[in-house]
Amino acid sequence: MKPFPLLTRKPVASPALPLGSATAAALPFTTATAPETDSRFGDGLFAVSIAAFLAALGWASIAELNVSSSAPGDVVPLAYNQSVQHFEGGIIRDILVQEGDSVKAGQVLVELDQTKTRADLEELRLRLGSLSADIARLEAEVARRETIDFPEKLARERPDLVAQTRDLFRARHDRLASDLDIQRQDIVQREQQSAAVRARISGSQVAQGLIREQLSISESLLKREITNRMKHLELLRDDARITGSIAEDRATLAQAEAALAEARSKLVWIGRKYEEEGRNALDEARRNHNELSQRLTRYQDSLDRSSMRAPMDGIVKTLAVSTKGAVVKAGETVVELVPRDGNLVVDARLPVQDIGYVRADQPVVVTLAGSDASRFGHIEGRVRTISPDTLLDANKQSYYKVRVELPVTRFDYGGKTYELFPGVRVTCSILTGRRTILDYVFSPVLNGLQHAMQER
Repeated sequence: MKPFPLLTRKPVASPALPLGSATAAALPFTTATAPETDSRFGDGLFAVSIAAFLAALGWASIAELNVSSSAPGDVVPLAYNQSVQHFEGGIIRDILVQEGDSVKAGQVLVELDQTKTRADLEELRLRLGSLSADIARLEAEVARRETIDFPEKLARERPDLVAQTRDLFRARHDRLASDLDIQRQDIVQREQQSAAVRARISGSQVAQGLIREQLSISESLLKREITNRMKHLELLRDDARITGSIAEDRATLAQAEAALAEARSKLVWIGRKYEEEGRNALDEARRNHNELSQRLTRYQDSLDRSSMRAPMDGIVKTLAVSTKGAVVKAGETVVELVPRDGNLVVDARLPVQDIGYVRADQPVVVTLAGSDASRFGHIEGRVRTISPDTLLDANKQSYYKVRVELPVTRFDYGGKTYELFPGVRVTCSILTGRRTILDYVFSPVLNGLQHAMQER
C-alpha cells in the first residue's frame, strides 16, 4: 500500500501595489487561506482511512464464522422399511392396495389363490378324521371294552365315519369272541380226552390190583398143588396185559396233557395277539396322526399366509405386482412398506474428504434441498452415527453415511409448516468449527507460502 502524498505550501509572490488601496488590502488574505484548507482536509481523510483500516483489521481478527461440511441427504424412518414376501409363492388372486396407500397393521394387501391349498387341507382333515376314529377303536380293542368312546367333535361332524368304525369294531370283536370260543371248545375236548385216559388208567390199576391178589392166592395154591399152573399163567398174562395197557394210557395221557396245555396257551395267545396287533396299530395310527397334524398346521399356516398382510402401520412404497393371475416366486418381495409412525432421521452423504472433521454429537443445520430452503427455515439437529467405512452411491461415488437426529419432524418458519416424511431431500450443514475472517483471508496466502520455493 502506497502512502498518501503530503500536502505542502509554496510561497506566492505578490505584485507590488500601492499601499492603502482596496486591492492591496484584500489580496494577501485570498492567496494565503485556500492551500491551508486543502492540507487540513487531506490530513483528516488520511487519518480516517487509517482508523477504518485498523478497525476492519481488528474486527476481522475477532469476528468468527461457522465452518461447516455440506452433505446432501434424505429423510428416512428410524425403523427400517418392511418387505412383505411369501415363503412358497403362488398365483395372485386379488390386489387390494396401490402405491402410496396408507395401511394399518394386519390389513390385507395382496391375496393369493387358495384353491390347491384348500383342497390339500380338506384331504388332510379327512385323513385325520379317519385316523382319529381308528385310534378310538383301537384304544377300545386294546382295553377290551365293549363300546368305543369317540371324540365329540368327530361324532358330530363325521357320523358316517363313526358308524363305519363301530361296524368294524363289532366285526373284529365278534371275530375275536368266535376265535376264543373255538379255542375254549378245543380245550374242553382236550380236558375230556385227558379225563377219559385217566379213568382208563384208574380202572386198569384197579383190575391189576385184583389180578395181582389172585396171583398171590394162585401161588399159594400152586405150592400146595391145589391148582394147576395153566390158571396161574393166565393170571400172569392178564397182569402183563393190564400193565401194558396202563403204560400205553399213561403215554396217551401225557400227550393229551401236552395238547391241553397247548390249547390253553393258544387261548391266551389269541387274546394277547389281538391286543398286540391292536397296540401296534394304535401306535402307528398315533404316529400318522401326529405327522398329519403337523402337516395340517403347515397347510393351515400356508392358507393364512395366502392373505399377505401389513406387518405394521405404514405407507405402500412399492408394489411389485399389478396383474391378477400373475405368478409370485417363493421369497419374492411383493410389497414394500415405509413406516408411517415413528421417529424420522436424516441419512446424509458426507464427502470422503470431510470425514476427518466430523464427529458424533456435532450440531447440524438441516434445510430443504432446492429453492424452498429459504421459505421454511431450518432444523437444528445433531450427528448421531457415522458409518465405519465408505459406501457407493448410484454413480459409484464414495461417501460416508452420517445419520442426523432431528428434534422435530417439520419445518416451521413465518407461519408456514412443512411436514417431513420419508423420502424428502434435504441439505445438511455439519458445523465442524469456527474461524475468524482473518483466517479466511490469509489461509490461502499461508498455504501458498508453505508450498512455495519447493522443487516438488
